[in-house]
Amino acid sequence: MNAIVFRNLTPHPLAVMAEDGTILHLAKCSKPARCVNTPQALPSLSYDGKGYRLSKSSFGAVEELPVAVSGIVLVTSAIVADMVKRPDVVSPGDLIRDSEGRVIGCNGFASYA
Repeated sequence: MNAIVFRNLTPHPLAVMAEDGTILHLAKCSKPARCVNTPQALPSLSYDGKGYRLSKSSFGAVEELPVAVSGIVLVTSAIVADMVKRPDVVSPGDLIRDSEGRVIGCNGFASYA
């Protein structure tokens, strides 16, 4: 079996649970991969006498994503992974929450390829 390296391209540290229950810790990235977001203003929402801005997001080009390299798996946000649909780009899998509902990690990874 060939060894792979996981590279976290998110701005958050990740705790990823393996199938055997062990945890893989990945440090956060200082230059995360992101999709360019172009917000479009929509009419405000009104609630209880107050107005709330509303916008529609359109995601475009992906920035800060390296080219594919054999043996390296890039961990990005789900939006980035879904935009590029590359087999070497994944996002965190199902979230694991503590008893207070806070996210403390994830079960494996999700692929969009």
